Amino acid sequence: MGQMNPPALKAKSRARFTTGLTVAVSGVLVACSTSSGSGSQSESNAARWSDYPHTMGCVLDDNPAPDWYPPPKSITAEKVTLSHARGDQLRVTIEFVAPLPPTPSTLPNGNGQTENAIGSITFGVNIQNGGFKDSLSILSPSRGEPWRVNPSSDTDLNPNVLQSARASSNILTLDLDLTGEDALLGSGPFEPLIQLGGSVALDQPPYSGRVSPVAMYDSQRCEWNTPARGSSSTATASPPSRTAPAHTQIPTRTRTQSSPPVSGHHYTVVDYIRDSGIVEHPVKRGDSGSPTIDLPVPSGWEAAGQRTPEWAYGAIVSTNPAFASDPPSIMALVSKLTGNVDPTKVLEFAPGEIKNLPGFKGSNEAAPSKLSGFEATQIGGTYKKNGVIRAVAQKTVVIPGKDGLYVLQLNADCLEDQIHALRDATVVIDEQTRITP
Repeated sequence: MGQMNPPALKAKSRARFTTGLTVAVSGVLVACSTSSGSGSQSESNAARWSDYPHTMGCVLDDNPAPDWYPPPKSITAEKVTLSHARGDQLRVTIEFVAPLPPTPSTLPNGNGQTENAIGSITFGVNIQNGGFKDSLSILSPSRGEPWRVNPSSDTDLNPNVLQSARASSNILTLDLDLTGEDALLGSGPFEPLIQLGGSVALDQPPYSGRVSPVAMYDSQRCEWNTPARGSSSTATASPPSRTAPAHTQIPTRTRTQSSPPVSGHHYTVVDYIRDSGIVEHPVKRGDSGSPTIDLPVPSGWEAAGQRTPEWAYGAIVSTNPAFASDPPSIMALVSKLTGNVDPTKVLEFAPGEIKNLPGFKGSNEAAPSKLSGFEATQIGGTYKKNGVIRAVAQKTVVIPGKDGLYVLQLNADCLEDQIHALRDATVVIDEQTRITP
């Protein structure tokens, strides 16, 4: 049987396809400059750019937060080149290890606004001069907006300093006109430190009407005196005890580039949907054309009712009072996939999501199975959440339909010492579930 996304998984890793996990990344490139020297305006300006063009290498922050994750290759900076054309015009060229994430797709959030589609990656550039008050923060496309200066920046900078932003494969080029921005540039040589960071939004789909939670990525530093190095020596590694979130690449519907997965990342249904141009449609009970799925409620369990997440097809929780503080849970999620969908590939890649959980230990291969006569695959094991070992299981079922392939995912989760209660419930579900196409 499968893992359900219980309260334990909600914050970091919903077991769901493209709508199971939102990635909204806000990265920041911080440029801190020191200033020195004096003299006339022209002399100061000449000194400011005297060492340009200049290329610097990038390394991971050596003191990352314990609950942050290694950045995906699509936002891992390999090197940064600063160049100067004339006046106070600055070009920032950032070369990443892999192709940049595409512009996020958007969905309504229920409040008359839009949110980035689940899996979307965004990032930004912040340029700061250590001795002066102003800083410049530039944000990548997000929620339907283009590249832009962060309107929330507490500075006096002209928002039109960003002349252009161009992303091509793994290269980002930003052209800035900093004329008159002396509070940012200072009067001496401009020798910035550049930091790149980010975050990935998790758990709730944008149509839930709430802002999705995020998991932060480790920041990277590109210092003036750090030599540029090849990708083989770029410092992108992280301690083995820290595993990246399961889904860190954008599952957009119009993807033109395919970003390589994070190191150690098991290929998932999310990746398959993204790379194959498949469209996923969330399915609720009673939707026109969808199969009827009757899931039993085992003895000692009850329907989750108002505790059922907006994005779920259904959910049940244990009523055992001994488990009241953190009850075992089983959740059903249903999606319709349209496009060039291969059911065997869905079953092949489904286990990757569970294998990507932090500290997962369990079956190396998923076991073939059936549910109500339909082909399925299942996997189970344990993983760590906030230092606590939990048991997890997931069953993925493919249901052919006239208008697409329907995919049912049953996700179960509990504390390790509650596994007997979860096992008994999954037996009932395996035996009594009825699916009518």
